[in-house]
Amino acid sequence: MPHAQTRLLPSLLLPLIALPGAALADLTATGLWADWQSAARAQGMSVTAQTTTQTEDGLRLTGVETRMTQTDDTTITAVVPLVTLTELGDGRVELAIPEGKQVTITPSGDDSSSALLAVDTSGLTVTASGTPEETDYVWSAPTLSVTLEEFEPGEAPMEADLNLTATDLSGRLTGYDAQLDGPVTAVFEAAETAWAVSFADPVSGAAMSTEATQQDVVIQAESIGMTPDGTPGDDAHLRMAFDAGSGTSRSSQSFEGATQITETSHQSASLRADLTPERAFYTGAGADIAITLDDPNLPVRPIMLTLDELDMAFVGPVTEADTPQPFDLTLEVIGLAPSAELWTQLDPAGMLPREPLTLTADLEGQALLGPAARVPGLPQGASADFAPTELAVNGVDLTYGAASALATGAFTFPRPSDAAVPLSQPQPVGTLDVTLTGIGDLLGQLSQSGLLPQQQLMAAQMMLGMFATPQPDGTMTSRIETRADGSLFVNGTQLR
Repeated sequence: MPHAQTRLLPSLLLPLIALPGAALADLTATGLWADWQSAARAQGMSVTAQTTTQTEDGLRLTGVETRMTQTDDTTITAVVPLVTLTELGDGRVELAIPEGKQVTITPSGDDSSSALLAVDTSGLTVTASGTPEETDYVWSAPTLSVTLEEFEPGEAPMEADLNLTATDLSGRLTGYDAQLDGPVTAVFEAAETAWAVSFADPVSGAAMSTEATQQDVVIQAESIGMTPDGTPGDDAHLRMAFDAGSGTSRSSQSFEGATQITETSHQSASLRADLTPERAFYTGAGADIAITLDDPNLPVRPIMLTLDELDMAFVGPVTEADTPQPFDLTLEVIGLAPSAELWTQLDPAGMLPREPLTLTADLEGQALLGPAARVPGLPQGASADFAPTELAVNGVDLTYGAASALATGAFTFPRPSDAAVPLSQPQPVGTLDVTLTGIGDLLGQLSQSGLLPQQQLMAAQMMLGMFATPQPDGTMTSRIETRADGSLFVNGTQLR
């Protein structure tokens, strides 16, 4: 499991309170402060305060600084001007950050860039409860905002802006103890989140901006089997879930006087991740999605599409190995259709069926991950660190109206044994069987609508006749074969 992912749960509190949370003594203000410092040291972090003042019911800390160094030597420093720890008299301790905090991000090495973020936590309250050996945290806030106050791009000229806000926040962290062996669970909820980010190059005039909103956000995470220093044990497990209601986004990209604008909306979205030291399991889904793309270079603009449902799942390796490891990918695109306005522009005579498109795909195989995946003889970075060695196409099915195309097959990807072989990636060897239904009628409809000129229609019909074999049930089939010498055959006819 990547080290950055395994430290997620301790870091969940960092944007809120800038303090890791482990309780090793009685639930008193003094005890919690000492335990935060001890837990930070165990995880390679540091937590210090300029002043520590004992009050009648707790502690008052000023100049609290949390410092974390990532594996690439990037340093993240969070400074909180004032933190109060108040003993409530019932075994709980309440933490407040009335003056917000600042976070500085400094990259490693010779990179002179840096960023300063301001976090407004004026309404945030965090309450610690439970036992000294296992402390729970509950937090809430009417609003929480993050603003980019200073940005130093380094050698490359760049202007940047960033604003993040969340309203009606609540959350909890439970089961967090000194051993970190879990289960440790965290929950973050917000009625609405909104963010806006922009970048601009003052020299070329190129610019990019994105803004988005998301309703009813719920993020959950569970960690099992971590070690006290925050690294994964042999049986470590990290589960994460993201669920949300409706959302919108708008992004624009400008270059050389042309601006491309993309707008999206959806009614629901979800994401699941299940990580172990060896494997990663991801699933994602969205419903009632709308996409609008406007670009001055498009022949028809704007392009407006709707999508009833999108589902995906991926299972694959996360640990580098010298031997291939299995992976699996499935995808469902259900109900993809142009808007009524776009249909009118594309097919004003109504020759094409006003039906949505559906795509399903089911792939599995074996792949190399890490240095073993790179092609011999090529410099690092010129070849991917993920390379399939086997691929089974269990089914790729594309359906539009009465027309459909179904593909199944299997390929291997032999590795070049000679370092001088001039290949950027291994070439596939195998076969793909394609079954076509209703393609002839669809070509006729495309021609009648004017989208497919007569000359191109004749060329497409000739290609079908040459490379597809009619079957008694009215379908057409084709076998595509690639061989180790780089040759390509379609239904036994060599094309390359």
